Amino acid sequence: MMLARSRPGDRERLEADSLFAELIAWKLRLFVPVDASGVDVLGRVLARHPVKRILAKDAAS
Repeated sequence: MMLARSRPGDRERLEADSLFAELIAWKLRLFVPVDASGVDVLGRVLARHPVKRILAKDAAS
């Protein structure tokens, strides 16, 4: 998931919603758990950050 804009406290709030963070290639990445709790976690995140648009794969690069 990519958030359009990052505000102070976004990372902490997403981690409080049970996403977990890892540094990969010097970039912070947030992940949704893949166990049974993942559906609820993703639901909370999407309720707070609704999808506004989806770009085609080649349009995003």
